[in-house]
Amino acid sequence: RRGSSFRREAQTSLSSGDGAGSPVSLLLFSLAIKPLAIAIRQSNDIKGILIGTKLYKILLYADILLTLTDPVKPIPGLIDYVNKFGKISGYKVNYVKSEIMPLNACDKGEPAFIKPFRWDPTGLKYLGIRITPRISQLYPENINPMIIHIKDKLVKWKKLPISFLGRVNLIKMIIFPKLIYPVKPKIKTEVLQLLRTSSGWGLPKVENYVLSLHARIISLWATQKHTNLWLEIEESVCKPCHPINMLNKIENSHSLSEITF
Repeated sequence: RRGSSFRREAQTSLSSGDGAGSPVSLLLFSLAIKPLAIAIRQSNDIKGILIGTKLYKILLYADILLTLTDPVKPIPGLIDYVNKFGKISGYKVNYVKSEIMPLNACDKGEPAFIKPFRWDPTGLKYLGIRITPRISQLYPENINPMIIHIKDKLVKWKKLPISFLGRVNLIKMIIFPKLIYPVKPKIKTEVLQLLRTSSGWGLPKVENYVLSLHARIISLWATQKHTNLWLEIEESVCKPCHPINMLNKIENSHSLSEITF
C-alpha cells in the first residue's frame, strides 16, 4: 500500500538465564536467592554474629557472604538448606570456589567440619576486595598491590607516544577510578582538581579527594541518619562512645597532618 511499509521483525528467543555481565543478572540473582536467604536468617541452628542488638548472618551482593559463629553445627544445616533449595530452583553451589576464613587466629590447621568448603585462613577475595582475618592486614593486602599496579602502568605509558593532555586523561579515566571507587565526593570539582587556568589541566588532587571522602563519612556520622547498614554497625562497635567522639581522641593525640585513615 502506498505511503506505508511492512517489515517482518526477527524472532527473539526467550530462555530462563541471562548473559554474564548483564546489569539485569544481579537483580535476577537477588530475587531468585531470596527464599534461601530468608530460610537461613530464620533458622535457629545457623548462628550469626551479634553486633549491638542485631544478628547478622548473610549478605547478598554479587555473591553470598555468610558470617557464622560456632560453625561446627551450622555448616551441616547450611548445606542441607542449600541442597533442598537447589532441588526446587536448580541453584547449585560451586564448593571448589566457596571459601571459609576464620576471623580469629587458628593454629590447629584445617578443621574437619568445613567440608566440602575450601579452607583459607589467610583471607578471601570478595567483590574485588581482599578480606583478611585481621583489620591490620587490609591495607597491605589491598592498597599495596594496587600501588604497585599503578606504578607499573605509569612506567609502561612512559614509553608510549602519548601527548601531555592524553596522559592526564589516562590518569583521570584509568588510574584515578581505582583510588576512589565506588564513592563519589560531594565537593566542587574546582577544589578537587588542579585548575586549567593555572596550567593544571584538570589533573585530580589525590590528597583533596581522599580528605573529601573521609569528610563525607564524618558528615554521615554527625547527622546520625541510619540509612546505611554500616553506620549502625560502626556505632554499635564504638559504644558507649560515638564515632565522632573517637575522632576527638585522635585529634588530642595527633595533629591533623599526622592522622592516617
